[in-house]
Amino acid sequence: MPLALELLDKNGLHVVDVEELSWHYQRTAEHWLDNFELHWPEIQAVDPLIFTERFRRIWTYYLSGVIEGFRPGGGNLNLHHITFTKGKGDYPKTRDFIYARA
Repeated sequence: MPLALELLDKNGLHVVDVEELSWHYQRTAEHWLDNFELHWPEIQAVDPLIFTERFRRIWTYYLSGVIEGFRPGGGNLNLHHITFTKGKGDYPKTRDFIYARA
């Protein structure tokens, strides 16, 4: 059993859901990079001494690495969302409540 799950169990926390979010994070980073590049002139205009060409290159490199790291067949990055309760509470049996429209 992975260490995180052992610690949850040891402390009376009950895992009720685990969701793999790598694909979502990859897509989010793609949007961040697209917006960053699209709005770079506006960003730089805020303060050209801070938002330099070096700043732009660093963040372009970082976001490109994040995208590739989460891409299937790319890097080995994973992102899991673990939902847990104290004890065995009354947690919904499906994710329907998450997607229900108010």
